[in-house]
Amino acid sequence: MAHTCKLFETEQVQEWFDKANKIGWKDDPSNRFQVIDLSAAEEKLTAYTNHAYGTLNKSQLYSSLVCPRRTSIPVVYSAKEGHDDWGFHRDDTSSDSMTREYSIILAMNAPEEYEGGEIVVKSSGAEVNFKLPQGMAIITKSTDYVKFRAVSKGQRVICRWSIETYIKDQAFFDINLQYNQMYDVLSEGLSGPADELFAVTNNMLLNKVADFALDDTK
Repeated sequence: MAHTCKLFETEQVQEWFDKANKIGWKDDPSNRFQVIDLSAAEEKLTAYTNHAYGTLNKSQLYSSLVCPRRTSIPVVYSAKEGHDDWGFHRDDTSSDSMTREYSIILAMNAPEEYEGGEIVVKSSGAEVNFKLPQGMAIITKSTDYVKFRAVSKGQRVICRWSIETYIKDQAFFDINLQYNQMYDVLSEGLSGPADELFAVTNNMLLNKVADFALDDTK
């Protein structure tokens, strides 16, 4: 099951994209996109990764939604007219540093800026097409197949990363994510006691479903 949610405001996403632009770009050998140059000078890459991780860490909503234990480098991709489809593929690779359990795809520009370029997620045999507003994200299992359709006009920019979460049960992960989405929608209209009740309930939920006792030293 793929979830969509608003993670960041336009200004935050634009600043993130500006940091990516300062790194520079590399062409994909298969002509599917341009990607930020992760072999760029160390100071440029450090400035970018510090900003990207800092943006994620400052978002209480993001942390509450996915309970990240480990996070891969958020990588920015740009696709324009002339680039080919990026066919179905998965992100469920593992390494000594992390197990990629969920993939997150953040829209870094508005859908009005390009034609075509839909994101397709295939899960449990069903395909769902997405064309997200700027600042919106798709959160999906890393075992799901994802496809990026070719852009026929303009430019589509996305940022993509994977996480390992503290919540190991799929159903509990979905429940926690939907609960926090509901709270985010309702929070501005809540009274003080109601807001406190939501917070207590969320803490009770996390204590039940999240394994914060995992060894983080590996």
